[in-house]
Amino acid sequence: MKEEQETVYLNGFPFQGKVRVNDILGAVFFSIPNLKYWSYDGLKELYVGMVQLLTEFGMKVSARMIHYLPKTREKMLQRIYEIGLSSEKMATLPGFGLSNTFGDKLYGNPERQSIVNL
Repeated sequence: MKEEQETVYLNGFPFQGKVRVNDILGAVFFSIPNLKYWSYDGLKELYVGMVQLLTEFGMKVSARMIHYLPKTREKMLQRIYEIGLSSEKMATLPGFGLSNTFGDKLYGNPERQSIVNL
C-alpha cells in the first residue's frame, strides 16, 4: 500500500515529503521583498530567529548555522541568498570573471556582486 505524502504550504510554497531546513528558510527569506535594504542587526535577528523557530518545531538544525555567523552585512546577506538559492536547487555560477573596458581581470564572481551590492 502506498502512503500518501502530506503537502505543507508556507507562504504559497508547497513542501512535499521530507522537508529540509534550507527549504523553509529559503521560502521565508525569498518572501521578503526588500531584504537587501535591511541592516546587519535586522538580518542577523531574522536569520537567528528563523533557525531558533525551526529548532523549536523539532527540525534538526546544524549548530554551525548559528555558531559561525558572518560579521558583516554583505556576508550575512550573501549567506541568506545562498540558502535561498540552495532551497531552489540552484547556486551561484562558478567560472565567470569580471573585466572592464581596459581588459583588466578583476577578482570576484559577478553573480554574487550583483546580488549583494546595491
